[in-house]
Amino acid sequence: MAARSASISTSPVMARTALLIGWLLATAFCVWLEGSRILQLAQTPAGILGWFAAWNIDTTLPALVLLSLPFVWLLGSRLQYERRRNVPPETTSQQEPARTPQRNGLLTTAILGLLSLSMSLSIGLRQIPVLQTAWSGNSPQTVPLYQLPPAWHDEFSYLLQAETFRAGRISWPARTVAGDVFHQVHVLNRPRSASRYFPWTGIWILPFSAVGLPIAGHWLAGALACMLFHRILRTLLSVWAANIGGLLLALSPGLALFSNLLLAHHPTLLALAVFLWAFLHWQNHSHWAMALLAGTALTCAMLGRPMTAAGFALPCGLLLLKQVLKPQTPEQRVTATIAIGSMAIPLLLGFCVLMIMNLSITGNWRTSAYQYYTDTWTPRHRYGFDNARRSADPRSVLAKYDAWATNLTPAGAIVNVQNRLTASAQWTLGIPALLLLIPAALPLCMTSGIAAARLRLLLASLLCLHLVHIPYWYDGILHWHYVFETAPLLLMLATAGLQSVRQILESACSRRSATAWCLALLVASLLPAWIDAESLWGPSRISLAVSEQTYSKVRIAAFQEMAAKVAARGPCILMVDETDSDQQLSYIINAPDYEAPALICRLPQTPDGLRQLASAFPNRRLYVVELPDLQVRPVQTP
Repeated sequence: MAARSASISTSPVMARTALLIGWLLATAFCVWLEGSRILQLAQTPAGILGWFAAWNIDTTLPALVLLSLPFVWLLGSRLQYERRRNVPPETTSQQEPARTPQRNGLLTTAILGLLSLSMSLSIGLRQIPVLQTAWSGNSPQTVPLYQLPPAWHDEFSYLLQAETFRAGRISWPARTVAGDVFHQVHVLNRPRSASRYFPWTGIWILPFSAVGLPIAGHWLAGALACMLFHRILRTLLSVWAANIGGLLLALSPGLALFSNLLLAHHPTLLALAVFLWAFLHWQNHSHWAMALLAGTALTCAMLGRPMTAAGFALPCGLLLLKQVLKPQTPEQRVTATIAIGSMAIPLLLGFCVLMIMNLSITGNWRTSAYQYYTDTWTPRHRYGFDNARRSADPRSVLAKYDAWATNLTPAGAIVNVQNRLTASAQWTLGIPALLLLIPAALPLCMTSGIAAARLRLLLASLLCLHLVHIPYWYDGILHWHYVFETAPLLLMLATAGLQSVRQILESACSRRSATAWCLALLVASLLPAWIDAESLWGPSRISLAVSEQTYSKVRIAAFQEMAAKVAARGPCILMVDETDSDQQLSYIINAPDYEAPALICRLPQTPDGLRQLASAFPNRRLYVVELPDLQVRPVQTP
């Protein structure tokens, strides 16, 4: 797509009104929280002077910038007035020199991609203290985050999926020895053994897993997505605003953090970025190849996170349908019909892939592995309201995990939406900044023109992504991972608002002052997300999230270290006693072929189960692992 700047004109009165509303919302939010903090501090020995320490990570710095806006406006207006009084009339009538043609900005896009990659690496290379146990020996005291095992059950399932595809398989023979003792969370162990998840993430991870660095694929996906969204911004906003928007995408704490989790989000985000770029390119040039590319990318996203893909693409689909049903010209109807056909072909092929996989794993082409797993082991974790009408068998190994799901009610859904919106703001640019910038962007969305129509498309996709996830009981990892893909949409709309704010401030003061204030707001919003400041706001938002994730990572790493040392004595089976364990931290993780020197399973609850296990693996010694101390003792078959 040829990168070109798009200008959006709106009513000055409307733009200033939106800015005022946004400023009042953001300032009121900050003053409310800061005022509450001051009242609390007044009851302490430090008094209100304690305000200068223990800053609120969300509001303190942005509040200082927001409160400075009236002074910047008044002072700038005064200086502008004095400047105009001292300029001769003939000077003011001169036109500005014509601008030189804009370059396509590919170098800037590449630099932003490298910056995004470096921010992901900055998290992945953080040194994490490892858990020291009796099995540690001469192990290092710290290791880089990327070298630790995953933190979430889902990540291990995606890794298993990648290894399955690497072996040229869709699934493996079932492992039902002694019941469900080998059951790995989010992995089917009957009728076949396979990941419950859709295949796109495993496909994306596969080449990177083959070279021993699966997380590199997610780092790369984040960088490529950042570059594509920057190219889109250059078609919607001024060059300055597009570059700032690309910078916000590269520096987004949430995008960088999730690039270090082996979840489906970054492969899906990349696919959606390609889809949106190609779809908008087709809107410009009406070339069927772009529609085919958009359909292919959307198919990949559907094979990663189907609900997310549907919510993201729904406004685009409705736009195409409108162009077919109510075309301005016959040529437009033909063009839109061809586009629909070109996008439908890869989507139909994607559904065929799913049907083949369903038949291979569950034995029914209409039942996905995801649905089969939910119905069998975690029925409370289903999509929809009143989800707790059915629970897992109390004897199931995942009974506690299933019971973790709360029953979704309309009141609970409202709380989830609030949590997701709050977390979305915190992990992108911050609540105060978005309270200001999103209202400032709305007048641009309500104007006429191509750029405004596309901003409305972004806004519609953002809203749809939140709407389609309302009927789910869990608000998500860090309260937002179900709506993670709204992050770039939110940042692009915020960038449009930033462009509007800068233009309004330019009319009141100088361009330099307007730019400086806008950049100050962004720095104040992002600094607490990345920089630790113990004497001010304490650990950064990134540091807090990494600490939360590493709790599981270091314990799984210690377990794997112990398993390797026990296996050095000979092939073995480590039976974990999960009686009082945390279901969010499961050590039952095995290679899909079950040929590793150490196999991990749950401790059978009956002597008969123990005999079955020993009979199925006669050449392996049996050990019991007691948690949390990783005490290992051999077991004799009854």
